[in-house]
Amino acid sequence: MDDNIKIILEDYSDKFRDYGKYIKSNDWSKKGEYDGWDLENTIVSDILANLSQFKNEINTNVYPKKIQEFFNKSIDIVNTHVNRTSNYLEEFKWSTKYESDIRNINSKIEVIESDGYISKKDEKFLKELKVSLELLKTQVKKDMVTQSEIFTKNNKIKLNLSKLNIEDGSSEKVIKSLQLFHSDKKATLYMRDFLCKHIPAMKERVNNLGINFNASVINPSTSNELLINMNPKDIPPYDKTKHFFEQPKSTIEFWEEERRKNVNGITVGGYFIHPWLYFHLNSFKIPNAEDSSSEPVYPDFRDNEYFFTEMLKLAEEDGRKALLLYGSRRISKSVCATSYLMFKLYTILNASCKAVGFTREPDLESIVTYMNVANTNMHPALNINANNMDFDSGVKLGVKRTAQERLDYAELSFVNLEGGTKKSATQKTAGGTPNGFLFDEIGKGSCIKPWLSAIPSFVKKDGRWRTIPLLAGCVCAGTKVYNHKGELINIEDLKKEEGILGFDKNNQQLSKEPITWMQPPSEKPCYRITTRKGHQLECSYEHPILVRHRNKRELKDGKRVRKIEFIPTENLKVGQQLVINESVNIWGNIKMWEPRLVGWFIGDGYYGTDVPSITSCDFEINDYIDSKFETSIKKKNEITKDGKILKQRRLKGTSKFLRELGIYGQSKGRKTLPKDVYKYDKESICELIGGLLDSDGHASFSDKHASSVCLSFGHENLIKEIMFLLNKIGVHPTYNKKIGKPTKLVPRECEYYVISISDKRSLNTLYKNVKFSIKYKQDSFEKIIKKLDSKKEQIPLELKNCRLDTISKIEYIGIKPIYNLTAGSTNTYLANNIVTHNTAGEQAVSKDAEKILKNPEQYSVMPMNWDLLEKGVDPEWITWNKNEKFAMFVPAQLSLEAGAKTKKTFADFLDLPESSPLNNITIYVTDWEKATTLFKERREMLKTDLDLQSAEANSFPITPEDCYLTPEKNKFPGHKARLRKKLIQQNGEDGVRVKLSKNYSTNLIEVHLTDEPTITEYPYKGGNFDAPIVLLEVLDEGYEPNLGLYCMGFDDVKHDKSDGDSVISATIIKRSYEGGEWSNRIVAWYDSRPEKKDYYRNLFLLMKYYNCRVLAENEDNGYLEYLEDLDMRNGTNHVNTHMSEGVGLASEDNLNRNHNRKFGWSPTGNNIYHLEQKIVMYTKQDGVVIGGIEDLEGIDLINHPMLLEELYMYKKDQNADRIRSFGLALTLAQYYDKTYQYLQKKRLFRDEDRKDKPKKIRITKNGFTDNSRLRQF
Repeated sequence: MDDNIKIILEDYSDKFRDYGKYIKSNDWSKKGEYDGWDLENTIVSDILANLSQFKNEINTNVYPKKIQEFFNKSIDIVNTHVNRTSNYLEEFKWSTKYESDIRNINSKIEVIESDGYISKKDEKFLKELKVSLELLKTQVKKDMVTQSEIFTKNNKIKLNLSKLNIEDGSSEKVIKSLQLFHSDKKATLYMRDFLCKHIPAMKERVNNLGINFNASVINPSTSNELLINMNPKDIPPYDKTKHFFEQPKSTIEFWEEERRKNVNGITVGGYFIHPWLYFHLNSFKIPNAEDSSSEPVYPDFRDNEYFFTEMLKLAEEDGRKALLLYGSRRISKSVCATSYLMFKLYTILNASCKAVGFTREPDLESIVTYMNVANTNMHPALNINANNMDFDSGVKLGVKRTAQERLDYAELSFVNLEGGTKKSATQKTAGGTPNGFLFDEIGKGSCIKPWLSAIPSFVKKDGRWRTIPLLAGCVCAGTKVYNHKGELINIEDLKKEEGILGFDKNNQQLSKEPITWMQPPSEKPCYRITTRKGHQLECSYEHPILVRHRNKRELKDGKRVRKIEFIPTENLKVGQQLVINESVNIWGNIKMWEPRLVGWFIGDGYYGTDVPSITSCDFEINDYIDSKFETSIKKKNEITKDGKILKQRRLKGTSKFLRELGIYGQSKGRKTLPKDVYKYDKESICELIGGLLDSDGHASFSDKHASSVCLSFGHENLIKEIMFLLNKIGVHPTYNKKIGKPTKLVPRECEYYVISISDKRSLNTLYKNVKFSIKYKQDSFEKIIKKLDSKKEQIPLELKNCRLDTISKIEYIGIKPIYNLTAGSTNTYLANNIVTHNTAGEQAVSKDAEKILKNPEQYSVMPMNWDLLEKGVDPEWITWNKNEKFAMFVPAQLSLEAGAKTKKTFADFLDLPESSPLNNITIYVTDWEKATTLFKERREMLKTDLDLQSAEANSFPITPEDCYLTPEKNKFPGHKARLRKKLIQQNGEDGVRVKLSKNYSTNLIEVHLTDEPTITEYPYKGGNFDAPIVLLEVLDEGYEPNLGLYCMGFDDVKHDKSDGDSVISATIIKRSYEGGEWSNRIVAWYDSRPEKKDYYRNLFLLMKYYNCRVLAENEDNGYLEYLEDLDMRNGTNHVNTHMSEGVGLASEDNLNRNHNRKFGWSPTGNNIYHLEQKIVMYTKQDGVVIGGIEDLEGIDLINHPMLLEELYMYKKDQNADRIRSFGLALTLAQYYDKTYQYLQKKRLFRDEDRKDKPKKIRITKNGFTDNSRLRQF
């Protein structure tokens, strides 16, 4: 200690000693007066001022023993005064000091005044009494002021003492006195630097441990070994009730070395184990997939993780690209993505991470779920407390100083693009400087703009990225369905062998349906249906829903009743009645531990991190708890407004059971029903509901108004779970969201959710199955039931085992992932308790995702390294083309669907000798032969249904091309179109490329061969592209076609810009009335994207060459204006000669037309549907004969490769320019055939001098044989 400090300390000690003696010997409070308090308060104030000055002079938070002893004695003096003052104020309150005298005087006055006659003597005495009363009241006021002043000054003394923070300055006790750790949380090794930064005393405490935390290796004996491979006996025990600095030195060194491995990785046998991989395998626990009721486990090391790690290393080496993980379902993508984000949160101090997706549930919510499991089960030496763990507020790791004040170590925020349908969504990803970034399920929406908006936030000053963003994609969804055991589960978790519950419409009863096919998830236009009772279902536009009509009737058992039938969602209307299943009377056989108590816990309990407790003022609940459990007081009893005793007590020994039920550790806003709640017996379920009603429910009886039983909670998820549980027993409440008004306790508006049971059938069912244990609530309930006897049954008698619920709202919610299956006998299943029917429909990758996958480097994404994937794979079982451009492709062979993997040593996998240290590490490797054979056989089994085969291939791709399949129900024969395309290209039957020109001296249209390429990509990437015309039929010499024999369909683009994904497309069909090889077939096409004026000139030559009639889409009239300009300049009549009007066509084919436009076809929804249906009929026709070959199909008539590609890749609402132009040509040709127009017979022109006579040209496999009129361009 410094000499000056010693001198100052001695001076203060002497002075304070005298103060202490005086205060101890002069206790003013015993006299019941406050004379002497002022002097004592002045002395204590002086002590505090001197202590503050002394503390500033020594300038430290950790005090030597003598100084701390001085502080402690000084504090004793101050506390003597503080306690003396507090006791005096409590003992000699003004209200008790004069209360008796005032009461006596008032009593005497009342006696005198109550007598009818007052004598003069009494009158004088009365005056004296009143004077005395006024004097007492004046003294009371004076004492009130004085005591208020004393109270204020005493509190100021206590506050100033607290601010000094000198009660115990030893480093250990300083840390505890700061109350940094709210509740029983402890400091762990990851938090060391973080806490030392915020708390100087912590830094000194850590420095005193005698451990060099800056050394390259802390514990050499374990520096190159995986934690999961160590002998448990070699792992030092860690006391989780203590801070890390309170552990033995050897324990601290061991776990600090583990922390470093997680941050830096390790090198074993020459192989660098990436830090993420080390963290994933040794720290990040996941739910046990084989037994959900058991403890979480560490994930296996598989070739999947090896593949991902090596691609991650390449991305880090590059430093300027993201990693896009795309491919099969069931590859543990969500686990790896969550692990990657959590690795960033744990290993980077003050990390800020971001997770982006198109849907909250299940995609982004699953991250919270996995992260919560991992964080809760992290080893206590390395765990970082979660200050927050939910989707809305994000994930925040750190420590709490108090219940309100916290320090955040790292945070993860969520960005929901909501399907990418809103313009603002594209900017949600911009800004900030994230240390970790995940863009999940990019195939579910428009991902390019949000992705490009995010890129600038990754870039550092040197141009490299601060993090490797992770993009991912596959498919999933979530609707509640029942399996055969009566268990309510998400549709994506349903197993085929478990079956599904449906509803037999004819017999009106529940039916157990076999699942004949489980279709992978899909992306479709979707609607959200909401009913008056609060049922909700999100489903595709085509999903059939069972409704009961108000106006349509049908005969049933000889009676006319309202008709019940399935209607597609897009045809539903607000006000229609949906059929809801009555009940699901199928129960498990497991008994729940204390189910009513569990209901009380969920309603009025706390079981977050402390000993579970219940707060209740109902004596029935409190008496039951007292009789069954050992309790301790959590908070002193309080008296409620209605005189009840409010008790808050901890129930010892209950934590274990709540853990088994899967609810222990849930905070107030994250409470749920017990896990696997549908596996319990009916009695347990009813008792659980009873407990919920006891705590948060009430029975509201009224003679005049409607009576009901209600239940309310502050969080929506829990109330919906309870609603499903009530539906199962046959109770159908109404669900509403309410806004609570601000109160003193909660000074803001807050949402809460109420379910109300008021219909006769539901109330009777509830009464038969559930009882309140609170007497006054049960009495009220019984009054309601008696009142029901006179109430009419509102449910129609002809309806059995089902209810009706009226649609209150139908909302279009954009393109969403949907999930569907094929249920067996009745083809129905219950979805969120609503009766629905099978539909088709599966997911196709979004156009944006497809662009990124095909051109990864263009979008700053790492390209696929095929050599990594092919490591150890026999060439016979390689199913992909390694020359194909793609992002990181994860084939189905790597998925869990492929079956068990083969256990190997990591050394063997890397082709290293057994002596390698890597021989101690196990890896599970794909059996490529078995897996490839499995998926090929599955596809072979589906060959009779090409749509299902397509869905299978899209969900479990074995080639990158499978990812682009359209597994939603393709109205066109997609797979056959693909086969047809390959066939015509192999045989050279896909036409010849030409340019057309007009010879003005001979007035002939000349045909010129060209080698210029056609457009062969779909969708088109954009940009100018001057593609040639392709001819399949070349006109014979001496033959000029009659007008209308050939029909052209033309699909223009709206703007003369080249950055779109559309091409300008024209297709020509030859009508059938002349016969021949090309009858009723495409004979030419022109798909290009040059400047419009160049295209129109070429199109004009093509039109004149075949003497076509033209049906054009009329959203853009550029070509019509081009012809009008020609007619005006040359005095011709090309417009009326060649362009088809829309009037007759519209009326004949029942189409919509634009009355403002005389010519062409309007692309309305109705017109597009009719046009596509014509193509469907054309391509699927049977008995087609071509060149003497019989029994062909309509698709075999098409020799246009890119049209076949569009038919194969067809997706609703995607640009399909060739389909459109072909459909227009087909529509016009069929219209002319139907109306007998332009049916002139074939004309031969024998006039040798005719100047515009075309030369005969034939086509062979190798091109033209007679090229007398051809020249190479």
